[in-house]
Amino acid sequence: MNLNEYFQIGKIGKAKSFKGEVFLRIEDEEVFFALDQELKELQLLIRNKIVSYPIQKLTVKNGKNVTVKFKGIDDSTMAELIKNCEVFIPKSLLPEAEDDEVFTHEYLDAQVQDKTYGNIGTIEFIDKSSAQYLAYLKSSSNKELFFPLIEEFIVSFDPKAKILLTELPEGILEIND
Repeated sequence: MNLNEYFQIGKIGKAKSFKGEVFLRIEDEEVFFALDQELKELQLLIRNKIVSYPIQKLTVKNGKNVTVKFKGIDDSTMAELIKNCEVFIPKSLLPEAEDDEVFTHEYLDAQVQDKTYGNIGTIEFIDKSSAQYLAYLKSSSNKELFFPLIEEFIVSFDPKAKILLTELPEGILEIND
């Protein structure tokens, strides 16, 4: 299975009980809570390979805390073996936004065209860990660049063509040097 076909939604946390339930730390709430269908399995990255684990039970408490019981993981010792594994879903399950709304994951693999700088590169990763999301991209010269992914900088986005038109402030890309 090709990792490029999957989208990371979180990581397995510690065991919740001696029966093999684990906490799922959601790293992309926007995607996880927008999934319409009931998930039947999750993909875990184990030794650099994607492994599908069927879900026996998935529980969301307080709208945020998620616990998972996987089929075949029946005690805390087995649950410890998957602790800290990255959790993925197939990109084909990613929800699409309606109307003018855009989910952050839709920007992935988009070509960034700026009114001043021209073709900047392709978005490879979006860091959501800070107050402002940061779009990381590879330039045509293979240089890694980043800029804040905020409304003020976005002119338009064509999700079908995967083209993001921006108007970045002068000097913002020089921060990357």
